[in-house]
Amino acid sequence: MKEPVIICEGPLDADVFESIQAAVRYIEPVDVADGIFTGYDSEGRLLEIFLTDPTKPLYGRDINITIKDAEKVPSHQGELICVLRHFLKSVQKKPVSDKQVDAMSLAELVDEALKYKTD
Repeated sequence: MKEPVIICEGPLDADVFESIQAAVRYIEPVDVADGIFTGYDSEGRLLEIFLTDPTKPLYGRDINITIKDAEKVPSHQGELICVLRHFLKSVQKKPVSDKQVDAMSLAELVDEALKYKTD
Protein backbone atom coordinates (compact mmCIF):
# COMPACT_ATOMS: atom_id res chain seq x y z
CA MET A 1 0.00 0.00 0.00
CA LYS A 2 1.30 3.40 -0.94
CA GLU A 3 0.16 6.44 1.01
CA PRO A 4 -1.62 8.82 0.84
CA VAL A 5 -4.97 7.04 0.93
CA ILE A 6 -8.32 8.15 -0.42
CA ILE A 7 -11.47 7.08 1.41
CA CYS A 8 -14.80 7.51 -0.38
CA GLU A 9 -18.23 7.66 1.16
CA GLY A 10 -20.35 7.03 -1.87
CA PRO A 11 -19.19 7.12 -5.46
CA LEU A 12 -17.65 10.60 -5.57
CA ASP A 13 -17.44 11.91 -1.98
CA ALA A 14 -13.75 11.61 -1.09
CA ASP A 15 -11.42 12.41 1.78
CA VAL A 16 -7.66 12.36 1.25
CA PHE A 17 -5.46 11.25 4.16
CA GLU A 18 -1.72 11.56 4.40
CA SER A 19 -1.51 8.22 6.24
CA ILE A 20 -3.49 5.11 7.14
CA GLN A 21 -3.33 6.21 10.77
CA ALA A 22 -5.00 9.55 9.94
CA ALA A 23 -7.78 7.76 8.07
CA VAL A 24 -8.36 5.28 10.91
CA ARG A 25 -8.57 8.13 13.44
CA TYR A 26 -11.09 10.02 11.28
CA ILE A 27 -13.61 7.43 10.09
CA GLU A 28 -16.18 6.05 12.50
CA PRO A 29 -16.59 2.35 13.31
CA VAL A 30 -20.38 2.52 12.87
CA ASP A 31 -19.86 3.68 9.27
CA VAL A 32 -17.32 0.93 8.68
CA ALA A 33 -19.83 -1.62 10.02
CA ASP A 34 -22.42 -0.22 7.60
CA GLY A 35 -19.97 -0.76 4.71
CA ILE A 36 -20.26 2.77 3.32
CA PHE A 37 -16.56 3.30 2.54
CA THR A 38 -14.42 2.45 -0.45
CA GLY A 39 -10.71 3.06 -0.12
CA TYR A 40 -7.78 3.39 -2.51
CA ASP A 41 -4.08 3.87 -2.09
CA SER A 42 -2.29 6.45 -4.20
CA GLU A 43 -1.56 3.93 -6.97
CA GLY A 44 -5.20 2.88 -7.44
CA ARG A 45 -5.01 -0.25 -5.31
CA LEU A 46 -8.35 -1.09 -3.70
CA LEU A 47 -8.25 -1.13 0.10
CA GLU A 48 -10.24 -3.25 2.51
CA ILE A 49 -11.73 -1.33 5.43
CA PHE A 50 -13.14 -3.42 8.27
CA LEU A 51 -13.69 -3.63 12.02
CA THR A 52 -10.71 -5.24 13.70
CA ASP A 53 -12.98 -6.76 16.37
CA PRO A 54 -16.64 -6.83 15.33
CA THR A 55 -17.67 -7.70 18.91
CA LYS A 56 -16.48 -4.33 20.27
CA PRO A 57 -18.97 -1.47 20.66
CA LEU A 58 -19.29 0.75 17.59
CA TYR A 59 -19.11 3.92 19.65
CA GLY A 60 -16.29 5.07 21.89
CA ARG A 61 -12.67 6.00 21.76
CA ASP A 62 -11.20 2.59 21.00
CA ILE A 63 -9.76 2.44 17.52
CA ASN A 64 -11.28 -0.68 16.07
CA ILE A 65 -10.66 -0.19 12.36
CA THR A 66 -8.20 -1.89 10.05
CA ILE A 67 -7.31 -0.75 6.54
CA LYS A 68 -5.25 -3.05 4.34
CA ASP A 69 -4.66 -3.95 0.71
CA ALA A 70 -7.57 -5.74 -0.95
CA GLU A 71 -5.42 -6.53 -3.99
CA LYS A 72 -1.72 -6.97 -4.65
CA VAL A 73 -1.63 -5.21 -8.00
CA PRO A 74 -3.44 -1.87 -8.41
CA SER A 75 -6.40 -2.37 -10.74
CA HIS A 76 -8.69 0.52 -9.82
CA GLN A 77 -6.72 3.44 -11.27
CA GLY A 78 -9.59 4.46 -13.57
CA GLU A 79 -12.06 4.66 -10.67
CA LEU A 80 -9.60 6.63 -8.58
CA ILE A 81 -8.90 9.06 -11.42
CA CYS A 82 -12.65 9.75 -11.73
CA VAL A 83 -13.00 10.24 -7.97
CA LEU A 84 -10.01 12.61 -7.77
CA ARG A 85 -11.07 14.63 -10.83
CA HIS A 86 -14.52 15.14 -9.32
CA PHE A 87 -12.95 15.97 -5.93
CA LEU A 88 -10.59 18.57 -7.38
CA LYS A 89 -13.25 20.14 -9.59
CA SER A 90 -15.48 20.61 -6.55
CA VAL A 91 -12.85 22.40 -4.45
CA GLN A 92 -14.03 25.96 -3.76
CA LYS A 93 -10.78 27.86 -4.34
CA LYS A 94 -9.29 25.96 -7.23
CA PRO A 95 -5.64 26.69 -8.08
CA VAL A 96 -6.05 24.77 -11.35
CA SER A 97 -8.75 24.81 -14.01
CA ASP A 98 -11.08 21.92 -14.78
CA LYS A 99 -9.26 21.51 -18.10
CA GLN A 100 -5.93 21.15 -16.27
CA VAL A 101 -7.47 18.61 -13.88
CA ASP A 102 -8.71 16.54 -16.84
CA ALA A 103 -5.16 16.43 -18.26
CA MET A 104 -3.47 15.28 -15.02
CA SER A 105 -2.03 11.82 -14.52
CA LEU A 106 -3.02 9.76 -11.48
CA ALA A 107 0.18 10.76 -9.66
CA GLU A 108 -0.47 14.45 -10.39
CA LEU A 109 -4.09 14.14 -9.23
CA VAL A 110 -2.98 12.53 -5.97
CA ASP A 111 -0.38 15.26 -5.37
CA GLU A 112 -2.93 17.99 -6.03
CA ALA A 113 -5.63 16.33 -3.90
CA LEU A 114 -3.19 15.99 -1.00
CA LYS A 115 -3.23 19.79 -0.70
CA TYR A 116 -6.80 19.37 0.60
CA LYS A 117 -6.13 16.46 2.95
CA THR A 118 -8.34 15.65 5.90
CA ASP A 119 -6.56 15.75 9.25
